[in-house]
Amino acid sequence: MDQSNQTPKAPENQEQKNDAGSNASGEKSHEAQNTGNARRQSAYRTEQAFVGSNGNPGGTTPLTKANNTKLFSVLAYFSVLWLVGLLADPDNPKVRFHVNQGILLSIFSAAYSLAMTVLNAAFTYLPFLFIFTALLSVLGGAAVLALMVWGIVNAAQDKEEPLPILGTLYTFIQ
Repeated sequence: MDQSNQTPKAPENQEQKNDAGSNASGEKSHEAQNTGNARRQSAYRTEQAFVGSNGNPGGTTPLTKANNTKLFSVLAYFSVLWLVGLLADPDNPKVRFHVNQGILLSIFSAAYSLAMTVLNAAFTYLPFLFIFTALLSVLGGAAVLALMVWGIVNAAQDKEEPLPILGTLYTFIQ
């Protein structure tokens, strides 16, 4: 059988594939060199994207009590989620401060909601008083929301400032 009619074989190893950009004298062309450099730099950037500044894969930080202080402080202002910080990190003074503020806000919110529910039910059949209590209910909800945002902003900035009006009333957790 005649060997000359067979098709040439594909390069068998990586070096032969990489030399596809070589010229007749065996030197790699400028384009082939740039392509190789770009691939290496891209691979390096991709690898670095998945390694955080602390050397952990994915840029994640291991969960410890120290780096969860801000999380627990912010969660304290969402209804009863102050329990998370209270149970997870009870010895941290920053978390305890924001948990106290969250407890005060939760008690105020619940008491105000209950009072407005009773007033709305009592004045359902008196149109003028019903409109007044409904308006008062909306204003109270806006005040609770404003206090909540105030506390979250302070917690996110690592400040220990009490909530206006409510923040200095009582300390539940020493």
